[in-house]
Amino acid sequence: MYDKFGQVLRVETVINNPREFKVRRWRMRHGHRQRVLVPHEQGLANLYQYRAAAHAANRRYLEALSVVNDPTPAYQTSCCFGPPKVQDERSFAGFNPARREDIQFFRAVLRGEHELRGFRNADLRRLLHQDDSNPLERRRQQDALGRRLKRLHVRGLVAKIPHTAAGKSPPSDTAPSAPASTLLPRPCHRA
Repeated sequence: MYDKFGQVLRVETVINNPREFKVRRWRMRHGHRQRVLVPHEQGLANLYQYRAAAHAANRRYLEALSVVNDPTPAYQTSCCFGPPKVQDERSFAGFNPARREDIQFFRAVLRGEHELRGFRNADLRRLLHQDDSNPLERRRQQDALGRRLKRLHVRGLVAKIPHTAAGKSPPSDTAPSAPASTLLPRPCHRA
């Protein structure tokens, strides 16, 4: 499969070993002529059978591909995650979708348990950092997580729930589109 000039999706099937396919042929078996399954032979006489096998494979592949969403809107939406964002003359770093820590952070933020009441820094810290017995380390983790949540807030991906320490999902017009979740975990969470 390849994309021809960015306009046409072209699917081709090459049959390198036709003997993997079985076809029904008339053969003599035990003195009687019967139709049996035999390995496909190479040659032009079998070209119509090659075509049928390749066409069936292409059809199945395209049917499976038809249920896959177009990732283009997701790539366009996810572009806001990478570059730094400037707000009030202060720069906030972007997110790297290939970085393990960022992926774990998004997974923690996207957990379904945060949908109703939102989440707090402490909720995410418990999910991301198992050992918080050392008070200095716990404070360092709390501050680092607060900075990460601010990076989401600056991009409009989380909003604070008024009169609480929890966050909530932004209004749907500022939230990233649904296909973005196919590339990056979309924060529909509470910060």
